[in-house]
Amino acid sequence: MGNPKQKWPKEEEEALRKGVAKHGTGKWKDIQRDPEFNKFLFSHSNIDLKDKWRNVTGGGSGQGQITGKNKGPC
Repeated sequence: MGNPKQKWPKEEEEALRKGVAKHGTGKWKDIQRDPEFNKFLFSHSNIDLKDKWRNVTGGGSGQGQITGKNKGPC
């Protein structure tokens, strides 16, 4: 049933946050290929990045905003 879950080091999580800020959500391969972030994220697949971002933002689609704020009506 897959590999056991492992906690992401803070450096990797920060690289993901900065990568999303630079490239946008959903641009997982662009974030992976960026030399600024690749040294931290090379061992993760684009699916890993999407799943981690979904968990970090509390979103369900993997396309969440950095701030996590909803813009829809209350």
